[in-house]
Amino acid sequence: MKRITLFRIKDGKNFEEFLKGDLATYTHIDPNEEFEGCIKYDPAGGGQKTDEQIPWLRFLNSGFAEKKYTYEAFNKYPRALMALRVIGKDGADDVFYAAAFGQHGDTYLDKDQIVYDFGIKVGMNICDAEKLRRIQTAAHEAISRQTERQASTGTSLGVFGINTESEFLRTISGHVKTEYKELVESFRGKDSILIKFPKDQEVTWTYLAQLCRKLEERYVSDDYTKTDLKVYDILRHESDPVVIAELNRLLCAAIEAKNFNAIHLAPPDFLAADDSSFAYVEKDGDEEIETFDDLRIADLIAVKRRRLKDLDETRVKGWKIFEYNPELDRTFVRWDAY
Repeated sequence: MKRITLFRIKDGKNFEEFLKGDLATYTHIDPNEEFEGCIKYDPAGGGQKTDEQIPWLRFLNSGFAEKKYTYEAFNKYPRALMALRVIGKDGADDVFYAAAFGQHGDTYLDKDQIVYDFGIKVGMNICDAEKLRRIQTAAHEAISRQTERQASTGTSLGVFGINTESEFLRTISGHVKTEYKELVESFRGKDSILIKFPKDQEVTWTYLAQLCRKLEERYVSDDYTKTDLKVYDILRHESDPVVIAELNRLLCAAIEAKNFNAIHLAPPDFLAADDSSFAYVEKDGDEEIETFDDLRIADLIAVKRRRLKDLDETRVKGWKIFEYNPELDRTFVRWDAY
């Protein structure tokens, strides 16, 4: 195995709180001195597709009296989620992690329960600050702006030209410091961390648990504040629960009143594809759903039976935003509206 994507779960949660579905459908890994775990395996992710679900085939067939071009296929791909309770050493608390495998392996993970700064903070603390390869930033003003910068070779943060007065650092990737090269060859960190393992490294379950323990040490470290990456703390997401509660109250009141003068809906992540389509309802079977090229808050609240009265952040977090894949004719949960 060459790479893995890891999520850290919020403190105080357990398997029942961050894994979707009945735990009886998961394979349980008995606890040992290193870890306990659960695995959800889906051998046949995917879906059936016919010519009726491919717009350009419908277009070609529309010119004939009888359908001329037909197509039928069933796409299958395995996926899995492995959840671990990494047992704390020397009095340290246990920490829960989740590892996603295959396309949309994180489907079974409740994203509300993950630590959203885990990947980027670990990345900043293990990276060689002079050998960064790619960064993504976001700026939120009248519109939201997602920017990606990539260097032709490993270089320092200053070369990327970040405006520290307006840009949030969202994603970082590059090479690691010498002391971590036996564990990690390269990485990409944001809410999760994508790790590429060193060549010929044998990855076992025990090794994975030990890696999680090492990453936990890096997550709580403030080493990055001694480098140019200290700009991360200049603009960052608010963490004071009192301030957050008041901001949520103001946000929900504005949405309920349909006052969108000072708020808008925007992707929270950089989108690699420039032809993404979105939906605010899940596609179920062969029914047609409305899709959108851009995210707009007016479209979000216009969904049938969307209740705005006495709106709070819990309900906003329940509004899902889906990415629509026209080739598979399926929707996948991408974010929640919050």
